Amino acid sequence: MKTLILLLASLSFALSLTADLKETRELSLATDGIDLLEIDCGSGFLKIEGQNKSNRIEVKADVYIDVVDMNDFNKIAEKQLELNLKKEGKKAVLVASFGNKNPLLSGFFSSSINKRIDLTVTLPEYLNLSVDDGAGHIIIKNLQGNIMLDDGSGSIKLMHSGGKVKIDDGSGDVEARDIGGSIYIDDGSGDLLCDTVEGDCVIDDSSGDIILMNVSGDVTVDDGSGTIRINTVKGDVIIKDKGSGRVNISNVDGNVYRHDEE
Repeated sequence: MKTLILLLASLSFALSLTADLKETRELSLATDGIDLLEIDCGSGFLKIEGQNKSNRIEVKADVYIDVVDMNDFNKIAEKQLELNLKKEGKKAVLVASFGNKNPLLSGFFSSSINKRIDLTVTLPEYLNLSVDDGAGHIIIKNLQGNIMLDDGSGSIKLMHSGGKVKIDDGSGDVEARDIGGSIYIDDGSGDLLCDTVEGDCVIDDSSGDIILMNVSGDVTVDDGSGTIRINTVKGDVIIKDKGSGRVNISNVDGNVYRHDEE
């Protein structure tokens, strides 16, 4: 019993000494013949910004590992860090995550050490974008291509988009402003705001408040719980299910269909 107590005490003391060490890495790829950037990332902040005269994808990756010794940092990074950007046919693929490339060599405690990768990505604004994200805040702005986003958790902020947008979100607030195409959002939990959408706006939401405003197309909402506020829509408004929560609809040029009241 004394041996076990000493072991646990030693482990607790060792963990208390850890602190985030950081290493910055940069990746770059020319976009000749590429029409899509596909991103597969784990936990960490993700910022993506389109640039109108760019012909390259540029990535800044801030890698954080919760250890105090740079030797330990390098060992974990070598065995678990996957960070690469490459061309595959007509698409570019960016992978940024930690995983056990060889579990037998990963170390006894390394799987319990906090690790994350904060990504800042710039790309030509005309490229299409597909993101599969684990956890962390996401900011996407100034893209004219189509956007597909599959997010586990963390807030999402999308601004100044010219193409179609599809978001599948697990948890966290979603804010979308100045969307040039249609937008579809399948949201688990968290508040949702869409302001200024040129196309249709389709929302399938489980929980959280919804605010939709300044939509040029139709609005369709299927909601589980939370307040719904819809204001200034040129097309029709269709409420499939309002769930539990108040509904406030105003300034609609088209028709309002309330299937939840049938």
